[in-house]
Amino acid sequence: MAAIDCATCDVNDVIAHSLRLHPQLLADRLRFHACVHAQFADAYNDHEVTRNELGLAARLHAFADAINLGDYAISDDVDVRREAFSCAAGLQNLHPIMQKIISEREYARNVRPARSG
Repeated sequence: MAAIDCATCDVNDVIAHSLRLHPQLLADRLRFHACVHAQFADAYNDHEVTRNELGLAARLHAFADAINLGDYAISDDVDVRREAFSCAAGLQNLHPIMQKIISEREYARNVRPARSG
């Protein structure tokens, strides 16, 4: 299997590469991240934070479940993609500097210039 080109790849490329190489490991990592979010959901004593963290945990579990069922469609949910990228990058041993470069490139692509009135 060919390696991804870190000079041009984006977040989805990294996730897709892990889905091809080791889908079960990615699903396991997603579940672990979901458990961490769920365990610390109420750490801030803020109902909105608790709700958001539990929601993210549920969406991460749903993505992991979909992977186990053979559905490798990458979520459009920004938070799920961020967590999935982190998991996939770790599984691929991408250096933290390279992860940051890919994330910044992704952010630059998605930022829309403000329209003047």
